[in-house]
Amino acid sequence: MKNLNAASFDFSAFAIRVCHDFIDGLRNSEKTIITAQTKGIWGTSDNRHFHLFPEIFLQLQGGCKFEFPEQKLELLPSQILLIPAGIPHGEKIFKYAGKSFVNLVIMPIDDAPKIHLAIPPPSGVGAPTGSFGRRLKRLEGFQNLAEALSATDDLLHPIEQEAQRHLLIAILLKLIVGFEAPPAPQVERPSRHPKIEAARNHIASTFPIRIPEVHSVASAVGCSPNYLSMLFRRETGIRLTEYINCIRLDYARKMLKNGQHKIAAIAWSCGFQDASYFAELYRARFGYLPSEERYNKALIKS
Repeated sequence: MKNLNAASFDFSAFAIRVCHDFIDGLRNSEKTIITAQTKGIWGTSDNRHFHLFPEIFLQLQGGCKFEFPEQKLELLPSQILLIPAGIPHGEKIFKYAGKSFVNLVIMPIDDAPKIHLAIPPPSGVGAPTGSFGRRLKRLEGFQNLAEALSATDDLLHPIEQEAQRHLLIAILLKLIVGFEAPPAPQVERPSRHPKIEAARNHIASTFPIRIPEVHSVASAVGCSPNYLSMLFRRETGIRLTEYINCIRLDYARKMLKNGQHKIAAIAWSCGFQDASYFAELYRARFGYLPSEERYNKALIKS
């Protein structure tokens, strides 16, 4: 897979081709579906993370080792991995058949799927990093399809396997419709340095599938962490770390208002392993604690 870092790379066209390929493979029984076990759901671990929404991984080349609380597996080309919401997992990439790791990751967020291309980090080892990505406009029923797809365990009756295969085909067809739809009009902003816009776009397209860090964002936009941090503060007036925290906290607030997840689970899914630190940052940004946010929500409903 060449020229993934080229400025001319058309991610939407690429993703559509991948979806068509996997649809054809599923119809011809050439693609394998693997579902992660749900043991240890919502558990916390220093070297694993979980999300509030299910994930779908389409392995394109190379391989990836996944570690779950009571399961380990390798994802190889032409395989599909389904991870239900709340399942802690760690990822470690490796070369396979002489090719470096690349996969496409799909996450439904309130029927607006977020898709990104995962590639090796600059070191070439360890956990993957996000590169190109896009959040599609709302696709009615998409999240329900994804949740139904990941609601089965890894020991399926043949009829259930057939249903799972058709659900996945329906999801990929929905994605193609979403990619082919015209993008939402861009809100005009004051002219900024291209690296700043690239950094903002990278964070928007990969979070919350990947928790952004200064070094990973800098690598994605092609500069050093120190230079990007300096540039970001000069152009926007805030530090890049502050901006990233704001993105994480805004997402957490949305989940607190709209979801039923526990506060600790929301904090962990946003990359905050210390609940007290999360609460401190939350109050500094919004003026009250996460628990008060949820209490206020309950008062409004009553």
